[in-house]
Amino acid sequence: GTGGNGTGDSNRGIELRAPVQTGGAGTITINGTAGTGGTSDNFGTYISNLVKTANGAISITGTGLGSTDSNDGIRIRGDGSIVATGAASVTLTGNGAASAPGISIDTTGGIPGPGAVATAGNAFLTAGSGSNIEISPGVINANGTLELIADGSIVLGNGAQIVSNGAGTKNVTLNSDADAIGGGNIPMLAGSSIATSGGSVVMGGGVNPLVGRATGNGTGFPGAAGIVIMGNISAGAGNVTMRGEGAILSNKNGEAFM
Repeated sequence: GTGGNGTGDSNRGIELRAPVQTGGAGTITINGTAGTGGTSDNFGTYISNLVKTANGAISITGTGLGSTDSNDGIRIRGDGSIVATGAASVTLTGNGAASAPGISIDTTGGIPGPGAVATAGNAFLTAGSGSNIEISPGVINANGTLELIADGSIVLGNGAQIVSNGAGTKNVTLNSDADAIGGGNIPMLAGSSIATSGGSVVMGGGVNPLVGRATGNGTGFPGAAGIVIMGNISAGAGNVTMRGEGAILSNKNGEAFM
């Protein structure tokens, strides 16, 4: 879907305020692009209700457009929830405009299911076009591999929970500054958490987060630090790897623990 080109705001590509569900192996694919009119709240895809499959994959993309703020690529808010009860993957790809996040999750109103994003398989969340992934609050729950990749920063605010709880060693990766342009850090703020059932946790940046570094892109706290840990990380017997670098022209640390 493509949003209108009116001069007012909220020219959204797709806006879901009612449930969308499939049975069996049925998949769900949602592609939204905001209209070029207006200035703000031009989300590519806006979801405030349940999107659910039984055994099929879920793919959601969104591209925000507009000249000021809040032009998110994908906005999941209120009762918004993306759930794949089978082992199929959930893939979210968002591109924000005018410094808006590529993917924004704020499920204050409640979650009709086991998480804002939940699957028995793998989950991949990607923010392109230099944009961020921002979660506050919301739950990302996968029984398989769980990856958050952003050209900008990955911000875990109060109430953000990243959980990989499948059998075996399923890994969690947070990869900021994925385009290696302009920096992108990983602030894990008070009240947030990451948990695995023995899988590894990797927090880094660039093309390969095991080689590159999450990089501060601001002048104050927490933007100038590469990685900030004010929340809780629990990996059982798994490894935790953090690679961070403070912003240029800043005296902030690569990693800060509080």
